[in-house]
Amino acid sequence: MLGDSVADFGSGVDIDRNWDVYVVGQRLPSGASTEAFAVKLSANGETEIYRRNFAFGDARAFDVAVDQHDYAHLIGHVGSGNYEKGNPVGPFYGGNTDGFYATIDPAGNLFYFSYLGGSAEDRGYSIVLAENRCVYLGLETWSGSFNFSLPGVPQDTLAGASDLLILRHCDAGDPGALTLVKTAVPTIVETGQTVTFEIRLDNPGTWIAGPVVITDRVLLPFQPINVSGPNCSRSGQLITCTLNWISNEPVIIRIEAVNRMQCVKIGLVMPRKNTAKFQFADGSVREAEIEVFYRDCDPDAGVVSAECTTSSDCAGELLCVRHCEFLQYCQAYLGPICVRHSEYQLIREPPVCTPPEYINRGITECDRILE
Repeated sequence: MLGDSVADFGSGVDIDRNWDVYVVGQRLPSGASTEAFAVKLSANGETEIYRRNFAFGDARAFDVAVDQHDYAHLIGHVGSGNYEKGNPVGPFYGGNTDGFYATIDPAGNLFYFSYLGGSAEDRGYSIVLAENRCVYLGLETWSGSFNFSLPGVPQDTLAGASDLLILRHCDAGDPGALTLVKTAVPTIVETGQTVTFEIRLDNPGTWIAGPVVITDRVLLPFQPINVSGPNCSRSGQLITCTLNWISNEPVIIRIEAVNRMQCVKIGLVMPRKNTAKFQFADGSVREAEIEVFYRDCDPDAGVVSAECTTSSDCAGELLCVRHCEFLQYCQAYLGPICVRHSEYQLIREPPVCTPPEYINRGITECDRILE
């Protein structure tokens, strides 16, 4: 016999590589709603290795599958919230009854819990482990929409009073297998010329749950003029792409930018570092940095650089400056002698990104740096 002083109901059983036995089901504490439970027994059934009660409120674990690392994977349903754990794909309780997928670690601790449901009634009944770090889940649903994504489904709407819902749930896999690469063509960008940055994300492992965010702040003198990619947007110099998941298909983002340097006389080819960032749902970040070369202006001939509004728009050590000029003219004549008048006057052209050594920062502090 297996149970305690309350009503118990077993509905799923599995064994691990050591023949230890895992049993899941439902228990009804006196005067309370039902709760799910999981029990691990020794192979001969004489020792209870752990017992885990969890998910109060019309809760029940219906099926269990144990992996090679002795993690117990459970499916069932629950009628209350605040049990989510471990960056779940379904982060909140949808209402009525939700299906759930949970894992319990070898020590008997609840390791992961995700709601699987919408605003109507949803119940989970069966689970199967696969060798590709994924589990397959079978549920019944009365909901028309869910608090998680359904990528690649042939039917994404409710057809009858209730429908069968089959889900594949994969862990994040090895993040080291994911690669983020950034390239630029051409490698030397002349003034007024367009460069195409390409960000490529490859994930040879299991699907990665989102939301994940790819960002790229294109530094001046390069000015973004167009971006293409999944759910990408442009705000000033910043490119942002947000994805609900990362599948095994490559993610490719292309950014067209122009070298906005305008020169009285062209100068040397200069390097500019550019970095793309990939942020996982847990906040960890992967980066890809490249060095792009652009045609600079000859400082001895005068510089007309990229326009800006603040110094944060400028690349590297450049500062956003509204330049001024020093004017001298004859205010009056005393006989043959010119009485000169000197003044500084701000140039009415837009402020531009300027190297610090080109800025007139004498006693008069003529040039205005826009912080």
